[in-house]
Amino acid sequence: MENNLSGRNRAADVERKHFDWEVGITKPVLKLIGLWPGGQHQTFLFIVNEFMQIYLFSVFLASIVLEPSVTSKIDKIFVWLGIVLIVVDHNIFRAQWHNIKPLIECIQQNWREFDGLSADIKGIMVSYGGLERRITRCIYFVSGVSLIVFTLQPILIHLAFPSKFPLAHPNNARHPFNASVSPMFEITYVIQYVFHCSAALIFSSIDCCIIWLIFHCCGQLEILANVISHYKGIRHHTSDSVDDEKRVIMGCSCLHCIVNYHLRIFKMISLFDDAFHVVMFARMIICTGHFICIGYTIRKLKEDGNFIFLVVNVFFLFTMDSSFFIYCWLGDKLKEKSINIGYTAFHQHISSKKKVSKDLIMIIRQAQIRPCHITAAKFFVMSLELFKEYVLKSMSYLSVLVALRVNDKS
Repeated sequence: MENNLSGRNRAADVERKHFDWEVGITKPVLKLIGLWPGGQHQTFLFIVNEFMQIYLFSVFLASIVLEPSVTSKIDKIFVWLGIVLIVVDHNIFRAQWHNIKPLIECIQQNWREFDGLSADIKGIMVSYGGLERRITRCIYFVSGVSLIVFTLQPILIHLAFPSKFPLAHPNNARHPFNASVSPMFEITYVIQYVFHCSAALIFSSIDCCIIWLIFHCCGQLEILANVISHYKGIRHHTSDSVDDEKRVIMGCSCLHCIVNYHLRIFKMISLFDDAFHVVMFARMIICTGHFICIGYTIRKLKEDGNFIFLVVNVFFLFTMDSSFFIYCWLGDKLKEKSINIGYTAFHQHISSKKKVSKDLIMIIRQAQIRPCHITAAKFFVMSLELFKEYVLKSMSYLSVLVALRVNDKS
């Protein structure tokens, strides 16, 4: 009896899922930074957040130019590159609303059809939505921790070593006014914290939006594979209405719906790639620049015995590279689900009657001609293979750097 009750509770929980449940906290955060298509006051919020990032961009650039120490200069370049990435992502996301809006509308349409789907298809949508929600929560948590560490780092280090490290703003930013005296120092510190909050929200929410969109597409590809596995040779579903006959029904196993639903998923992934391929490329370039800067900084800090800054810099490097890894992992997952469409259709092809087999050949060919993947600048295919190459090249750079440092000492 308890098993039946828990089963009914799980079924009822599945029925309560909807679009806003899947997108979760990402939607209100995108609205807050002016990036949700169709939201209220989005232009005003976008301008406010953009002003904050342009200000940070300017003060850190001034710090780089005026900083005499090479090590400190490179440390500031690391932070400045992060601001550059955030400004680029913020503007590209806004400029790509014409691609993002129809993509979101496709997802909303899928959830509107949710109630009429079979239990196994509902389970697929809910499982991908649940996994996406767990990952996005982790991203927001890590971004929050990174923000706190970056903001409190000067205070904590000053309290631990007051004679060695004077109290300063995070990364010792150079403001266009005298911010070193009280109360201007405290006011500027709080304002800079608010600006960094905006940066963290832009960075994490765009990451979470990308994860949400790709996971939904992966779920749709798995649903399509499930539908193909139930194909029995029906060319067209029957209906009393001509309009219903022409309509593509999600979860319908007739050939008309399978082929057109496959094309609809292609359209979603194409819209995604058009919207975010520059974001992917910017992330790849900035992560490479980060690795170069942080590699030199970590090596120098280790030589100086400054292990507190060493731990902080390793943490920031891990945060940035984990974001790039997720992009590559998602690209691999999407490609895997796309390839699985062809495998599923082929399995049905060899185990079906001759008439059914002919129809499935068209599905197999469609899956082979148009494999689903996401790219960086329409050139690099995002995959774990790309991330492996990135890590190997970065480690090669570090090995050369270590060798040069050893030669300098000798």
